[in-house]
Amino acid sequence: GSLASTLWTPNFEPYYNNKMKIIKKKYNDFVLIVSTFYKTNNVENESDYNEIVKNESKFQFRFANKKEENLRLKALKEDHKLFVKFAKFVDEISKKNPKLNFVIRLHPLEQKNKWKNFISNQNGNIYRLL
Repeated sequence: GSLASTLWTPNFEPYYNNKMKIIKKKYNDFVLIVSTFYKTNNVENESDYNEIVKNESKFQFRFANKKEENLRLKALKEDHKLFVKFAKFVDEISKKNPKLNFVIRLHPLEQKNKWKNFISNQNGNIYRLL
């Protein structure tokens, strides 16, 4: 989040360098995939989309009218489709690159079990970094 970005200063380089060394040692050569599908990754059914928009509409000036609410609803549904395609893409590219590790850094609010629905991890080279 934005708070973490305030720590991206030279004063904190030793911390990040140390963390990076640990990650490199654990995964060797890897591709880091950063995911931010925290809203649509948690959706179980159609009513969940409506609940998200309903909760968002509680913020003053969030939606000027019903049309904006409907656009947000549509965007959430499209984001979920994108999540499914993205997860399948990660699975496919990992199959084509069996000697390379793929590390998925999930958003803290994402459900890791949702990724399992779309990733076979056939080569055992996909890892989740929380």
